[in-house]
Amino acid sequence: MCKRILAEFVKYDGNSVFGVYVRVRAVFSNLDAQAQCEPLQIKDSWKTGEDGYYYYQKQLQPGQRTDTVFDNIVIKNIVKKEDLVPFDILVYEESVQSEGFSSPEEAFARL
Repeated sequence: MCKRILAEFVKYDGNSVFGVYVRVRAVFSNLDAQAQCEPLQIKDSWKTGEDGYYYYQKQLQPGQRTDTVFDNIVIKNIVKKEDLVPFDILVYEESVQSEGFSSPEEAFARL
């Protein structure tokens, strides 16, 4: 059975005055800890980019929130409790104006 650690829900609250696209990057603070975990299970409204960012696939209008990126982190079955390495997950968020672009990937490629 997998061990689960409930992660704080990762969402972005839109506070701009115009529509935006959003991307986030989730980084483990410790590479040994990352190796002890299963790959993150990203929600359907997000897409994993080739650059390691997760792209929200909807335009975010002022006052709107994204859906959750992921809900939990799963520790691999083979990891013993006494071998667990403490870690944090650092989440970086960026947004870009969506006007004139048909996808978040296209908008961020212009930066």
